[in-house]
Amino acid sequence: MLTGILTSTFRTLSRHRLYTLINLIGLALGIAVFLTMTLIVRYEESYDSYIPRASSLYQIDELLSPAGHTSSENDAVSFVSFPFLKQDFPEITHAIRLLSEPQAIRVGTVLGRESVTMTDQDFFSVFDLPVLSGDKHTALDGPGKVVISATIARKYFGTIEATGRKIRIDNQDEAVISAVLADPPSNSTEDFSILTPFSSKFMTTFPYTLPFKNWGSTWGHIYIRINNRAAIPHIRAELLSYPARHPGNYSPSGIKDIFGNGGLTLIPLRDIHFHNADIGEGGTSRQLVTILGLVGLAALATALVNYVNMATARAGLRAKDVAMRKVLGATRLSLVVRFMTEAIFLALGAAVLALTLTEFSLRWVNAFGGWQIPYDWAFILPAIILIAVLTGSVAGLYPSFVLSAFQPVAVLSASRMPGGGRIDRTIRNGLVTVQFTFASLLAVCTLVMTQQAQFVRVLNRGMVNHGLIIIDSLSDDTLKNRQAAIISRLSEIPGIITATRSDLYPHHMSDRDDWKRPGNNPAFGLQWGYATPQYFETLGASLIAGRLFDENHGQDYAVEAAKTDKTENVIRGGPHFSD
Repeated sequence: MLTGILTSTFRTLSRHRLYTLINLIGLALGIAVFLTMTLIVRYEESYDSYIPRASSLYQIDELLSPAGHTSSENDAVSFVSFPFLKQDFPEITHAIRLLSEPQAIRVGTVLGRESVTMTDQDFFSVFDLPVLSGDKHTALDGPGKVVISATIARKYFGTIEATGRKIRIDNQDEAVISAVLADPPSNSTEDFSILTPFSSKFMTTFPYTLPFKNWGSTWGHIYIRINNRAAIPHIRAELLSYPARHPGNYSPSGIKDIFGNGGLTLIPLRDIHFHNADIGEGGTSRQLVTILGLVGLAALATALVNYVNMATARAGLRAKDVAMRKVLGATRLSLVVRFMTEAIFLALGAAVLALTLTEFSLRWVNAFGGWQIPYDWAFILPAIILIAVLTGSVAGLYPSFVLSAFQPVAVLSASRMPGGGRIDRTIRNGLVTVQFTFASLLAVCTLVMTQQAQFVRVLNRGMVNHGLIIIDSLSDDTLKNRQAAIISRLSEIPGIITATRSDLYPHHMSDRDDWKRPGNNPAFGLQWGYATPQYFETLGASLIAGRLFDENHGQDYAVEAAKTDKTENVIRGGPHFSD
């Protein structure tokens, strides 16, 4: 029976080639868009899911609600509370600090700059990451040990077999690589390229000691593991008053000035990616992901409606075929099965074409969207089969019942072929309306997103957008006395217009302090950094008011830090330029 149904289905589809081709392309496009959007949503929703027991991990954030200021939340926190967490909350089984900053890396004669994460020896009890070599239980149990990712191992050693080899970080003594981590997926919140215990300078040297002693010095993250979920409400309630409970170097009034009615809060690890977008700390907006998912559903629905319309519109052409089969003894159920099989068979063919379209489109999605979404066959293959079967079933359900309902006597004796009646026409008109509504909605969304992308691409950022090269490794301490000479030599290379030095990136500065105008005005926080001659010229900064720094003004490029009897000139960043 199955062979007969498949044979009949193939003959029908091959006989009406144009009809088959239109349906095949329509379903393939709908399935491809749906599958692409599904992969994007899956990628975003699975952030940090690779981490074992991720559901029991939490990040501690700071809630700031000082009087007279807008409330805000920081994912970077001070480490003042860290020594007391496990002491005050027995439910916290493990706790670690993470402090990441770009540092110079040297292996032999190879010099680079990478993000180095300093942490505690209990790291693998919180992030139980897989290692390719080494013992994770002893990998960070003392100074002079470093854990690197497979990518870093290949970059500096040419192989992942790097355990036991030496690496120099931030011009300190050489450290031994104690373990090599498996590369994490790209949808990871934290960058664990290089892990090392906190260096001595962060415990003893100012200003590196600030985040360990002062609230408001927010340099890193605190992660904790809580296996007992029932304890979460209690811990959350207690953390709101935690800064006042452990004020560090601050007085109660100082804590009140910083936090107001705020304090600390817990954020589940799996929620951080979307939560950071909500508080302006990176991540991806959940609303955007939801919209992309709805776009995929709308595209698939449009393809299904198109198939139903095509199938019911040509019902008259199938009427005699249905009537003859019923005369020869076919039941309505057998006809429904036959037409449903035809729809599913067509959907499977469309799914094969959709796989090719999805693989092609995913390259453009990754290139223009900034994603690194893998073409994961382990997920895609069962998903595409399920989508094809469900799509064929849904698309073929209504046409099957319409076609199988034709009566042989009425069809064979009629002068014209039946069209399904008034109800069928009403339904078909409604489906056409829905189809064009979906198509119009998709077109409008596409135009809006294209315009937004174009706006961001050409947005005036207050600086040149092309041709700017940043060399991180010049911040190596061993090069400090030669930086001026290096910059001078670089500026002599043909094609280089200007070269300059600075301790800050355009739009990215790590130093933040409270500033106050003369008098008794309230302090306000600003990020800041030092500029050197030709810095603004190199960036192509747009001057709104005042003047840029000039070497003829003695307080513009000061050679030493400001003292109480001395001031330095400052340029305040405008709407398109950092402070």
